[in-house]
Amino acid sequence: MLLLVRGFIGPLLGGYLVDRYDFSWASTVFAGANLTAMILLCLFGVWEYRCGKGRRPPWVRFDDSSREDERDPLLPNDVISPAIPDKTVNM
Repeated sequence: MLLLVRGFIGPLLGGYLVDRYDFSWASTVFAGANLTAMILLCLFGVWEYRCGKGRRPPWVRFDDSSREDERDPLLPNDVISPAIPDKTVNM
């Protein structure tokens, strides 16, 4: 829904600015808006690195010490495959 609104508002606002003002002024307004957004994103990135998640210890998803049993093979080495009855599956 938001994508549809943006697709409607952007050309509408751009056309209004070009009709109301000259193309050079409308381009200057759009360039200023893009520059402002870029500066705000850079400041947020620096703040996030210095004060936010960048200073927190990394989140460990898996603890390897409790997963020792998962390293064991599911089948022993001498299991005969039902698809190939005369050969054994070697791991």
